[in-house]
Amino acid sequence: MHSASFLDRIAARASHITTAIEATGKSLTILDKASAPQRFQFNDRGGAFLEWGARQATIWADLDQPLHHIFHALLHLHRYWVAGVPQFWDQKRGCEGMLYEAERNFEHLVVIPVEITYFPEAFGYWVFYAEKKLFEFERDKRSRGNLRTKLFQLYLLAQAAFPCSQVADSITAAVRGRGLMDEFTELAGIIFKNYHYKAFVLESLCLYGFGDVPTSVGVRWMERQPDEEGEQVYWASLKDYQTLRELPSLPLSLAHVDGSRIETTSVGRSALGPA
Repeated sequence: MHSASFLDRIAARASHITTAIEATGKSLTILDKASAPQRFQFNDRGGAFLEWGARQATIWADLDQPLHHIFHALLHLHRYWVAGVPQFWDQKRGCEGMLYEAERNFEHLVVIPVEITYFPEAFGYWVFYAEKKLFEFERDKRSRGNLRTKLFQLYLLAQAAFPCSQVADSITAAVRGRGLMDEFTELAGIIFKNYHYKAFVLESLCLYGFGDVPTSVGVRWMERQPDEEGEQVYWASLKDYQTLRELPSLPLSLAHVDGSRIETTSVGRSALGPA
């Protein structure tokens, strides 16, 4: 089945998403997940993989599985291509490892509730996913480092997508049992109040996880400039307040770091890669 056929089927429920993506004039291909590159083979994301660039994108999915998997990937793509949402980006490593996990899990706070709204059958899929992740977490009795981060990401997902479910209660109980409820509640409050401002969210996550903000870490975004064909991709360090303040989706709360105003101009173009 061709990409257009999947888009037509999804448009029956969410035409505003498919129409907006098609209107960009960019190339979108939907392929069988069995043909996905090797780098995706050990990924636990389940239904679909998305790889996007400034001009083209590919979605690999189980083509005989429910459409909500493809719709989920389309929602991610819509945010980057149509809404121009910034992406967490490290100038040294791109969006890989823990930064990739932070980006993906943050975007899920927005994407999954919308996915469930248009495809209610996705609710059961994500609840089962959360139950599986909680079970895996409970098998390991440690509570530090990466495991604590994974539990926090799971806690955020439950609060955003299915807050009144039994699995959300179980996740909350696990958090409370580890003595993490106060810090999770505080950080979750910051994220949910500022989820439109991704640079501020990333800054908060860096301070929480590392106690500092690496100079190579920032956000990249797509933007059309006057007299230029198509969008260009730009990057700004989290410490470049002068640039970040000009992005409508980023907060004025980045005005001060350690009590001093940031007035730098470290903006550079960045090549797009996997997302």
